[in-house]
Amino acid sequence: MKAHFTKLVVLLCLLGVMGVRSQTLNWASLTGSTIVAHQGDPLNNTFLFQLGAFDVGFIPDHTNLGQWSAKWHTFDTAAYSYDATSQTSYFTSTVSNIQDIPAYASLFQGMQAYLWIQNSSQTEYFLAGASNWTFPVQDPTCCPNGTPTSWSVSDLGTDTPIWGGQGDKQGGGDYTTSQSYDLQTHVVPEPTSSLLALLGSGFLILRRRRPCYQKATAIHCVLLGVGITVSGVQAKTINWYCPQKSNLTSTGQNMDGGFQFQLGVFTGGFIPTSGNMADWLGHWAPAQVASYNPATQAFDTNFTVLGNTAPFTVGAKAYIWGRRIGAHGDEWILFSKSDWTWPAPDPTSPTSTFWSTAAANQVVLGNIVAAGDPFLMKSEAICSFTQWQNAQSASLAPNGITAAPSISDFVFGIQPGSGATPVTPTSLVSVAGQQFLQISIPRVRNHLATVSVEVSDDLQTWTSGDGYTTEVENTADALIVRDQTTIDPAQPARFMRVKAVVQP
Repeated sequence: MKAHFTKLVVLLCLLGVMGVRSQTLNWASLTGSTIVAHQGDPLNNTFLFQLGAFDVGFIPDHTNLGQWSAKWHTFDTAAYSYDATSQTSYFTSTVSNIQDIPAYASLFQGMQAYLWIQNSSQTEYFLAGASNWTFPVQDPTCCPNGTPTSWSVSDLGTDTPIWGGQGDKQGGGDYTTSQSYDLQTHVVPEPTSSLLALLGSGFLILRRRRPCYQKATAIHCVLLGVGITVSGVQAKTINWYCPQKSNLTSTGQNMDGGFQFQLGVFTGGFIPTSGNMADWLGHWAPAQVASYNPATQAFDTNFTVLGNTAPFTVGAKAYIWGRRIGAHGDEWILFSKSDWTWPAPDPTSPTSTFWSTAAANQVVLGNIVAAGDPFLMKSEAICSFTQWQNAQSASLAPNGITAAPSISDFVFGIQPGSGATPVTPTSLVSVAGQQFLQISIPRVRNHLATVSVEVSDDLQTWTSGDGYTTEVENTADALIVRDQTTIDPAQPARFMRVKAVVQP
């Protein structure tokens, strides 16, 4: 047995960003831009900045305005920042790898991309698309160095927006100022009676505690003193909301307007856990985005289900994911409820279903106190390798330490320049009378890294996955993996190595 132990070597191999083949897409406005509402005022936190595409064959214009929301597919949502001193603003976002988006090929690949700015009440829009904004084709062999595709608002050139204003070019909608702004939303007109029929279920849920009387396929309701009759609406509306309660960040500060909440599902059978947080974005499909209002400490949004295009199939598990993006780290909270499953359109009873944050009983990340005392929601701090690297570099330089923060430091929570090495205990374990090599890999809970284990008997050919290794434990704190090949006189030598992949 002693001779066998001398050959139980563990090889630690950390592979980072440069080993990831990716197609990255950056989209943003120019810094120092003037982005305003129809009256020339800065945009408030009810506005969303979305990049996406419409259904195949659908071309948005002022004649089909009422169909935009039903035909729209959100690819990404950008964070918006406003500087009150200079009265300028900008937005920016990055999707690091389109290879990891399961619905990409069916919804976006080769499609014209549009920038859509809209407020939560859908009373103001800006919509435009540049001629060179075509979602790229997925190519697994592309871009070993992560060369990004970059789209800027400046790509819109001198073309007139479909809706809203850019410079001295004014598209659809009304506005009340004549100054030339970089981007300006315009007023969306009140819906006509035919549009009311299409959106009826959305209007009817605004008074959550005053349900409408239903009979057959007709709905009769009085809203704000105005009689509305809607018939034949083939839809079901999800009213997802956070009641007015105190909501906190990981540091105990009140959530601010930088938080956005998304209603959506995870694709491909993916089940989010605290141990696979680095993979969430690659499997996430948002259906709708809501901005958090720090003044009311709440969000309240309605999503009308008109169809069940994958991945929003009937019965799919639905989640609400709250995020705030920061230079040195993000704040996340992810939760659901046992009965939050995606519904089908309902032609016979197009009623609303209500999903309240306070009712969530499955909290994957963060904390929810149903009673709302002393808070309702509390997010958790999360950081990517780049965010952590920036924070470490900023703190190390004043102390005279110049060692560059490495991926190994990030994955194992090692202080850069300390000289410490990762500790990954290995052991021989007995299962059904046979001996197997096992490794335990400690994790830093809030560092986004995908960690896996590979095995070999000759240090040349490495294999991994269900046919070669068994996950004994996979949590936010530790990954424990056991080799499936026995250690015996016929196979005395086995090797294991750790592979960690981080996104920028």
